[in-house]
Amino acid sequence: STDAADLASNWQRIAKHFDTLFTTEGSIEFLRKSILHLAVLGKLVKQDPTDEPVNELLKKIATERKRLNTAGPKRQAKIPHKAVEVQSFELPKAWTWVPIGTCAITSTGRTPATAREDLYGGRFPFIGPGQISSDGAILTSEKYISEKGKVDAAVAVPGSILMVCIGGSIGKCAVVHYETAFNQQINAAVPILFNSRYLYVAMTSPNFQEKVISSATGSATPIINKSNWENLLIPMPPLQEQHRIVAKVDAEHITYKIAHD
Repeated sequence: STDAADLASNWQRIAKHFDTLFTTEGSIEFLRKSILHLAVLGKLVKQDPTDEPVNELLKKIATERKRLNTAGPKRQAKIPHKAVEVQSFELPKAWTWVPIGTCAITSTGRTPATAREDLYGGRFPFIGPGQISSDGAILTSEKYISEKGKVDAAVAVPGSILMVCIGGSIGKCAVVHYETAFNQQINAAVPILFNSRYLYVAMTSPNFQEKVISSATGSATPIINKSNWENLLIPMPPLQEQHRIVAKVDAEHITYKIAHD
């Protein structure tokens, strides 16, 4: 599909033969990745020239970041530099490439001292990579920490994006819907004036997942450190278009789920 109109036409043709075309786990997964790839190419929805320019949004993000930096000592003060990458595709004119750390506050998880019994056994969930599923869900926690443990842990707030950054499941992502603590094998991105669901779409797209793998070090146990991770670039559309993309992806995801189930 070359643009949103072409996609709509092609999608109608595919929909008529959906049960024939998508019968295996592999074919359905390919459909999911295709939808995500078209989303970050800017071909899933039409561009609207009346949308606020991304440069204006970036200015607002910078202003909000400064405000957040004065709110407490745990805020991220440094803005990651814009890494030099050879991009695999061109973006629509109204879009730009930005590092994750420009549009979000990033952090790495922490594990409270395991020898301290008073830090565990509470009611606050504490997750690792095993609780982030391949389809972007956060599974029921196997460990819980106390209020004291919560102070020593890294806590993700609703709207955050969590990504596994080490091991065989590197690259797995989830959007946080409730407060949860997470360990050091996971990085978090808290979007600033950015659609968190769009950030999730961008970070789970095939192109970004390939970047994560190629930027990881270590052969036996791949790992990408926070500095390299927060400098990986994502395609940034205007905020209004982010909302439209998410609505379209969610609509197609329903079809994907029906086929998957």
